[in-house]
Amino acid sequence: MWGLAGARQTFGFGHLNDENTSVTHTSFCGKLTGALCGVVFGFILFVVSFVILGINEGRTAYTTQAIEAGREMVTEGKCVPFNEGLVGQLVHMSCDLSNLPSFTFDSFKDSIIPHQGVFVRTQVEMYQWKENESCQSKKDTLGGGTTRVCEYSYELVWSNQLISSNNYHNAQYRNRNPFRMPTIKVTPTHATGITLGDYTLTTDQLSRFTSEQPLTVKDTYGFSECLNKPCINIDPSNTVASGNTVYTYQLNTQPTLGDVRVSFHGSTATQASVVAEVTAAKSFKPWSSPSNKDYTIDLLVEGESDAATMLDMAQEENNAVAWVLRFLGFFVMWIGLQLICGPVTVMPDIIPCIGPMIGDLVGCLLCGATGIVALCLSLLTIAIAWLVYRPLVGGIILLFVFLIAGAAIYYRWYVNGKKWQRSGGTNYEQTLDDNTGTHAQQYSNVAPQQYGKNGPALQMADYSTQPQTHTHNTPRHIKSIVPVHTHSHTH
Repeated sequence: MWGLAGARQTFGFGHLNDENTSVTHTSFCGKLTGALCGVVFGFILFVVSFVILGINEGRTAYTTQAIEAGREMVTEGKCVPFNEGLVGQLVHMSCDLSNLPSFTFDSFKDSIIPHQGVFVRTQVEMYQWKENESCQSKKDTLGGGTTRVCEYSYELVWSNQLISSNNYHNAQYRNRNPFRMPTIKVTPTHATGITLGDYTLTTDQLSRFTSEQPLTVKDTYGFSECLNKPCINIDPSNTVASGNTVYTYQLNTQPTLGDVRVSFHGSTATQASVVAEVTAAKSFKPWSSPSNKDYTIDLLVEGESDAATMLDMAQEENNAVAWVLRFLGFFVMWIGLQLICGPVTVMPDIIPCIGPMIGDLVGCLLCGATGIVALCLSLLTIAIAWLVYRPLVGGIILLFVFLIAGAAIYYRWYVNGKKWQRSGGTNYEQTLDDNTGTHAQQYSNVAPQQYGKNGPALQMADYSTQPQTHTHNTPRHIKSIVPVHTHSHTH
């Protein structure tokens, strides 16, 4: 079987499938059809890349303007009492949190002490079968097709998401994973009414708290393992507690398919700082930039922080997002150009034996070329966008793009000139006839490397200094390169 499989992989014929291996073959026509379809998708990506780059530069510029305006207009506010004079203004406050709710885990109310804070979090993980796929593709030496060999392996892993096994390659593992994930009920489901001094935090602001600590779970009941896993209800009677985690199996044994472990966490925040607009309802809302109402400031960090530091952090985040989207736009454009050139890399594969090698070589060259084109077009797009939003920076970037393009053109011209000098070529000169106004042309085929030490020498002849016996139709001031033979005689 191994020898037959190896032959099929090597020569690209037949079809082999077993429990953990899959071999598929794509013909040359199939590859070409896929490449042609990729051209359409490539054009879409190419256009989308310009949209990403252009919108990103606008977003970056307007966000920067909003932050700079915020630096000039932010006002320091006191946590208590509520100040009506701050309504409609951009305000910075740093205060203790009040009205923190007390969270209770319904099934573990006797095992976990109620937690007072901004939030609680449970992480539910289940033991499930996971399929690992490892594939290799190899071009066929004959026919221009491609053979793809995939190996499948399976392992039991902990996952906080339900893994579907409906389409696993190996039928022995298909449909074996459970079809539902257990949940833990918490009361209340989310925090509301938390205040920063006399000002109520919004739901969006509350969602930005992240600091947490593990919550200890106590064993309060004897363990009784579920007969059918996963357990329908997770509670102290069918779990074993250790630290902040409960398990549906004895810790001195190995977990089995469908076993569950649940960890409990609670918020640690007791203070927060806000930069936002104060509302008449004693709350906050995003503050709109004077230059563009679509760009706002609504900042919150845990702990105590001054306004300047928070705005600096916002600018750093803005810059980070800008660079991520710039690289994304560049790579989307590069991938689009590669897809557009896809058929060119597929066509050589039809050539027997050496076709795949030629196709790979062409693909590598096109990859480099499209990368350079994508880089130049990305920089050009960014520069044009900055010319709109920030002309000075845009002009500098545009100059940089022209320098790169000019260097590439010069390098190409220089390389071609060197090749011409090494291989010989045609000297061509053109002058304007003073009398007739027509162009005169002179050719001279010269191969400098063909002349030896005693070979013919080159002499420049200026016909304008010689006696003029030509008619008025003969062009003047014509220079040509003519060989002058010199002979040495030994007496």
